[in-house]
Amino acid sequence: MPWIVLLALAALACDPDDPPIPPDATTPPCPQDPGAPVVRATALEIDLASDRVRTTHSMRSEGEGTCCTSLACEPEIDGARWNDAPVDAARTATSIEACGPCTCTEDAALAIESTLPLHVVPGTDAGFQRITDAAGRGYTRLAAWLGTCGSIVPCDATIGVLQDVTIDVHHAPEQVVLCPGARTLVAADRTRCAVTAAPPYVALAFAASDAWTSRPFVEFDDTRVVFFEPSGGRVAASIDPDAVAAFVRWLVAELGPLPYGDELRVATMPSTWLGYEHPANIVLNDMLATRADTGYPSPALHVLLHEIAHQWAGDRTTPASMADFAWKESIAEYLVYVFEDEHRPAGEADATRATWHRSARFSPAYPRPIDDPSPEVIRAVAYGLAPMATFLQLEPLVGREALLRAITAFLREPGARDTAALIAEIERASGHDLDGYTSAWIVGAGEPPLPHLVASVVELGAGRAELTITQDGPGDRAFPMQVEVRVTSAGREVIAHVDFGLAPTSRVARTTIELEGTPTAVEIDPDDRLADSPVPWEARPAAPPRPTPLEL
Repeated sequence: MPWIVLLALAALACDPDDPPIPPDATTPPCPQDPGAPVVRATALEIDLASDRVRTTHSMRSEGEGTCCTSLACEPEIDGARWNDAPVDAARTATSIEACGPCTCTEDAALAIESTLPLHVVPGTDAGFQRITDAAGRGYTRLAAWLGTCGSIVPCDATIGVLQDVTIDVHHAPEQVVLCPGARTLVAADRTRCAVTAAPPYVALAFAASDAWTSRPFVEFDDTRVVFFEPSGGRVAASIDPDAVAAFVRWLVAELGPLPYGDELRVATMPSTWLGYEHPANIVLNDMLATRADTGYPSPALHVLLHEIAHQWAGDRTTPASMADFAWKESIAEYLVYVFEDEHRPAGEADATRATWHRSARFSPAYPRPIDDPSPEVIRAVAYGLAPMATFLQLEPLVGREALLRAITAFLREPGARDTAALIAEIERASGHDLDGYTSAWIVGAGEPPLPHLVASVVELGAGRAELTITQDGPGDRAFPMQVEVRVTSAGREVIAHVDFGLAPTSRVARTTIELEGTPTAVEIDPDDRLADSPVPWEARPAAPPRPTPLEL
């Protein structure tokens, strides 16, 4: 149709002198079946003098009518209002349900009054706590973990959701309150924080203390890092600010701007975990500067960089389920490791590999379990076998650059992603099929039967020898891997690589090496790059030791 005719028809259809066409009164603005409303935003208003909290959930349904919402909730509640009208809430031991009018065009608000119970979620550092440090200084903290927010406040505890969260804290004027996202001091006794598109398990949090002294730590480009530490604290002084700036610049170049604003607030306080993150906020264990049990030469720096990486890996892009928890820890650990390997003094990356290696032995589960182990077991895998299997062991097989490209693609958009999506990104970036590798190392049920590696060297004469690596373990599975071996003879060391590839059909692989004289020592995996069993399968202890992870 000629464009002149189209213009003419448009003019006839839109004559300003024509009376407006009335809406069809029989057509509702949205379907009649509202279904279950989706929580779009959560607001907490907290009074630290009484521990009273009002939790308001803004919801929208897909239809018009009466809808019901169910929220995780363990504490007793003192009342609920739907769109500011009293409403009855049905209770179970772990949830509440309330019903009220819904529409697809406007949010409904469910407000619930309760008191924050002093409580720590078993096996975590999450909960509502009042803590005193070794010097007698006090701290108040609300923190959650995947799926646990309902133990403290009514919440949508669905793992993988993103919400807008506002936290309004009334506190003593001398207290400093830190909370996720953009932070505003509304008054001397009132602090408000707001964050968009964040998972509730990190967004429903705050910390308060009158012991902190704030000071700028490092400022670069458009980013500020501010430390909140008591007088006499030693954590900030143990961290190289230039390394923090370099790491953030590198991540911003790879992953885009910091997801939750240009200010990172870092606080120290007593904590079971080494550290944990919230959007724009990071908590570090106040003894990190002197702890010798972490395995890291610069523990405070390593943990801080790990938590900064979580702003993208875990917060903006978040696990789709509890079983996918390990990918966020693996990515954070691997990014810090690559930075240490390429930009930090010799030895830091070696120590990180050794720490992973120790934790990986006798791993109680696969990085992506399919048999629903407990959260404690899932966490025990996340800081050892998970980063080794997901990234480190793949470096010689697919290349570091491909792994970094895959991480960038995986974290490009906010939202929930699962482990399968990460593997798919690695396959795309590398051009390799990882089905065999994934089923051997990453996805499975029960305890992974990590191979015990045995080396043998047979002299062939003329300065040559055959190096053989055999994988010992149950069944006939051959694990994809490349094995580094250090062979010493006549005072000379030879480094050899025995490659099983990504889809091995045999548990035996060989290579020829140059060798002068009879070997005096053969060391498998001298640089801790493989997760392997330290003993033959049949010699494993009946109750393998379980590493207790110091959560990062």
